[in-house]
Amino acid sequence: MRFRRIMIFGIGVVGGHLTDLLSRAPEDYEIVVVARDEQRLRERINLAITVAMNAGKLPRIRYAIGDLEDVARTAELLYRERPEIVINVASHQTFWLISTLPRPLYEQLDAACLGPWLPHHLALARKLMLAVRESAIDCRVVNVAFPDAVNAALAGAGLAPLAGAGNVANAVPTLRRAAALMLGAPVEAVQVRFYAHHYVGNRIAGTGDPGDAPYILSVLLDGVDVTGQLDVPALFRLFTSHLKRTRGVPGQVVAASSTAAVVRAVANDTGELLHAPGPNGLPGGYPVRVGAHRVDVVTDAVSLEDAVRVNQRAQVFEGISRIDPDGTVHFTEANMEVLRRTLGYHRRSMALDEADACAAELRDRYHRFVEGRTVA
Repeated sequence: MRFRRIMIFGIGVVGGHLTDLLSRAPEDYEIVVVARDEQRLRERINLAITVAMNAGKLPRIRYAIGDLEDVARTAELLYRERPEIVINVASHQTFWLISTLPRPLYEQLDAACLGPWLPHHLALARKLMLAVRESAIDCRVVNVAFPDAVNAALAGAGLAPLAGAGNVANAVPTLRRAAALMLGAPVEAVQVRFYAHHYVGNRIAGTGDPGDAPYILSVLLDGVDVTGQLDVPALFRLFTSHLKRTRGVPGQVVAASSTAAVVRAVANDTGELLHAPGPNGLPGGYPVRVGAHRVDVVTDAVSLEDAVRVNQRAQVFEGISRIDPDGTVHFTEANMEVLRRTLGYHRRSMALDEADACAAELRDRYHRFVEGRTVA
């Protein structure tokens, strides 16, 4: 089984990098990128083609104008194009936007973590999955918009994507390099099994430790578990010292690269071992084997039930106390209090069909906060 027709929704920073990576991949993909702003979309596609040609590849890539807010028209577009793989990188407001604010404002909002901002990412992902359902096409969806929580919420309505991408996967290359450095071994001999929520990987990358949030990490050298030989806290500290990498907006290419890895594994039906958040609607991130029709969590180091419980406990640090079986999301009071104090926005819970209204309110209050207006 080989899939070659790919549709990407969103052409922001991650979507642009992903388009570049797939247009230069060894496979001959037919790529359609969908967004609302035709001029911006056309120019970004032309950039991708130009770079690919300079790299010796003439990609089959074009664009289509579309708006995920319009479920019926999105369904029509999907039915007409019949992509085999659909990738969502669209959000109402990207999570890193607050990092572009003056540092005092950024630090105020960053204390909320990502959980309370969930409506920005859930609303459009939900509408895409509704459109996929309405189109009745046979496709696999990879969601990059906060998949640790979005995919789990969508599962409650039978709308879960096949998998997410980014987040847990973004930490794996540095984990392998750090372990290889400490073991005095070649990186290619080192593999890891990392069961971790976005909060854990993000905090390790930023501070060199996971705080009090739980995770499960196994390190294998030539297939043998050597985790007990490692000083794991010292391993994590390498993220902010010897192995520190560029983060922020320039660092978003890492998320794009891990997304490309998942997409290529699905497209080529490789069954290879990768890491991904939100597989099959599960919360948090896991090591997975990725194929054309299945993404299976690897459970050679821990049971699936224990891995899920660890990620459910970790999501509390992100600001999500729980996600109900019907997809209703409950937020922690401490994290939500940050947005109440700064933006005047406060929700203790959110049902799936409330995501649009919550996203609109949150977006409006954020802009008023940035513009310096008084927030009621």
